Amino acid sequence: MASECEYRKLPSSRYIRVLQLHNGKDPDEISCELVVTTLDEAPEFEALSYVWGDFLPRMPIRCSGRAVEIGPSLHGALRHLRQEEYGTRTLWVDALCINQKDMQERNKQVRLMGDLYRRAAKTIIWLGEDPDNQAWRAFQIMEVFDERLRSRKAVGSYDIESDDSAVTFKIIQEIRKGDTLLRAITELFERQWFSRKWIIQELVNSKYPVVKSGAHEIPWHVLEHFSFAFRKDITHIHMGIKKPGTKAIHHLSNTAALYLMRSSRVTTLTNVIYHTLSFSCTQAHDHIIGILGLLQSSEVQKFDSLMRYDMPESEQWRRYIQIALEGGDLEALVLVDNLPLEARTISWVPDIAQLSGTVITEPIMFISRKSSYSDIVMKGGADGSIYRRRDMHANTSKGSRPSVRFEDEGTVLVLEGVLLDRLDELTSIVKPNSEKEMHAGSLEGMGYKCKDEKQMWYEATSIAFRHARNRAERLRVWEEFTRAWLLDFDDSLDVTRADSFIQYLLHQPGDGLIPDIKTMAEAQHLRESLNVPELDIADTMTANYYFCRTTEGRLGWVAPHSQPGDVIYVVLGSKSPHVFRPQDDGTFKLIGQCYIQ
Repeated sequence: MASECEYRKLPSSRYIRVLQLHNGKDPDEISCELVVTTLDEAPEFEALSYVWGDFLPRMPIRCSGRAVEIGPSLHGALRHLRQEEYGTRTLWVDALCINQKDMQERNKQVRLMGDLYRRAAKTIIWLGEDPDNQAWRAFQIMEVFDERLRSRKAVGSYDIESDDSAVTFKIIQEIRKGDTLLRAITELFERQWFSRKWIIQELVNSKYPVVKSGAHEIPWHVLEHFSFAFRKDITHIHMGIKKPGTKAIHHLSNTAALYLMRSSRVTTLTNVIYHTLSFSCTQAHDHIIGILGLLQSSEVQKFDSLMRYDMPESEQWRRYIQIALEGGDLEALVLVDNLPLEARTISWVPDIAQLSGTVITEPIMFISRKSSYSDIVMKGGADGSIYRRRDMHANTSKGSRPSVRFEDEGTVLVLEGVLLDRLDELTSIVKPNSEKEMHAGSLEGMGYKCKDEKQMWYEATSIAFRHARNRAERLRVWEEFTRAWLLDFDDSLDVTRADSFIQYLLHQPGDGLIPDIKTMAEAQHLRESLNVPELDIADTMTANYYFCRTTEGRLGWVAPHSQPGDVIYVVLGSKSPHVFRPQDDGTFKLIGQCYIQ
């Protein structure tokens, strides 16, 4: 018995195969036929978005008159998608429509993925079987939720981003019916589809996506509205499924990321890579290949050389950084921040596979205050350590154009930048990540924060006030410390948002570090002198960073793996300063980005 389809070579790069699925019902054998056509002249078809899943047990079908075996996930999808009585259903299914053993064909077909899903009349998101009707129950809940939310908004459509959580709460209370609701919702969002990287471009490029499990389906936007309403911690807690690290919560966050992608909020390849790191893939190449279809055609052409499965993934990532930097996208450098130096073959090239499936630090894409220090030219060798310095006269990076070139076959990176400062002292731990511990990172509750959060706070204040000799200096340092802690990077944020933080500062027990503010006039002056951003934004942006003091007395946050003695440069054209580590031979290694007040 044959186990694979028989493929003939496709005539050119715009040719595809579609699958004509014949009618039938259980226990009839699944029967289908592969038809070659051009993408531009293909008959109307539906595209399948699914997880290949386990390859065993192998399930029999008949494809173009040939006995073939496929995995159970695809077999279940085809069984539920075929018409029972009459006619055929035309589908595009990657496992059957692409010759997976022909590397050249795969390299060509992945270039068409974005167009394929844009061309499809419908995209069917197959979540798998539904033996106990839990998915069907979850679908019912979502449809009720969507209907009631729409009726409360009293319009035909609404902006789920500006959704009032009080309205969401009331609707949840109305539709909640004991533990069966929690089970249905949790089990649905534990499905593997929500973690798969390829589904991103499959969904984003779709005209009309629907979600199907077993015999039941709902429009994607209904599930999207429901999941986006759960983006706030308090809603998760109310539902009883807010447990850090659980698969359902992780996948709910992924669904919110999918909404951002569908709303065209992310455009550059670097931004897409960053926002999709929580999704996984079987082949390391797909961390880039699997998302290129999200970009504009001009951007896709720029990175076309990366669409090769026969290229070592480390070389693919190095070429991506090179192309991005040569195009002026210096944000590509932030992807190395969360990787220790020993995990990087080249200090400025990220191992994206190691970052996949993790919650990493939000990039601090800010420019430090103006300064006039010496420019540098830095060279990075194959081991990421060759940075040669020469002095020039220039100003800060703000408004400057990046100066980037590569030498030694792309293994030497040459940048120009402004020397800013040197790290003098850091906290012994990084700021806890609020994604890993519920409520961690909220400054309003510092008195009962977790142990690491409190330790971080007192170490940071110790570093900031160590050299303050009198009351006037303590007040000045306190303002600088507060600005640094809350990322007051442009000195123009809303002062009314400082109240809860200031109240906290004024009521902490003194330990010689916090200034003794005795008069209301001084307290009012401190309030008026502060421009404080949203507290959660500051917490998110500084999670996993060290708080630091430089040799010049500046305060700020530096990337993980920084250490005293590291130097800070503002690379021309970059939105944030970067930390580099001097080497004994006069060279440097890139550590990561930073924020300096």
